[in-house]
Amino acid sequence: MTSPAPEMPTVPPFRLVALTPDGRDGEIAALSPGRTIWGRGAFPVWAATDAHLSPKHAAFSLSATGFFVEDLGSVNGVYIRLRAEAELRPGDVFRVGQQVLRFETVDQAEVVHPAAHGEGVPVFGSPLRGAWGRVVQVVAPAERAAAATLLSGTECIIGRERGTITFPYDGFVSSTHAVITNHGARVTLSDRGSSNGTFWRIREPASLRGGDILLLGQRLLRVDSARGS
Repeated sequence: MTSPAPEMPTVPPFRLVALTPDGRDGEIAALSPGRTIWGRGAFPVWAATDAHLSPKHAAFSLSATGFFVEDLGSVNGVYIRLRAEAELRPGDVFRVGQQVLRFETVDQAEVVHPAAHGEGVPVFGSPLRGAWGRVVQVVAPAERAAAATLLSGTECIIGRERGTITFPYDGFVSSTHAVITNHGARVTLSDRGSSNGTFWRIREPASLRGGDILLLGQRLLRVDSARGS
């Protein structure tokens, strides 16, 4: 008697739904099993008009083991809307409203007068007073650093009206939007129930599930799965 053929693992169907500015569903990109390159010169056709996408911006990998996204060294990165608290590492970039922000430790601060150190001359500077990090506002073009805020204490709240760092001119930032927390051994970023979410720029391939929201170029994309979230 022949034994039954082994059951092949099934690949769950996933698709990416572009969200319109008013939050409705727009164009849809269905993803096939395997690796799909997303970009201005690749897939899908409707991404060709997005100037903020690199020609090969990201790769989506779909298999029986899961659904993943990887940044292919794009100029503007791949962002995922935070569902829960995320650990911040030095150099991590995140978005609050239309603001692009970078987390740094105090050790990463640039030396203002490097030549003076070789002469043994003390350099004037503001006292750190317990600062353990800073948040740098990144502005276009060429990802230049603008305002920088030193972080001290346990929490740094970011918002439009209230907080350590405020952006009163950005209507996409909620009154109290996000918080950076110093736990001693680690630093975390979490959303405070904002209307538009807090987005974190990935460094390594990230696992995706139904309901996740991505920012690629100028488009928000929702991950839809037949298996739900």
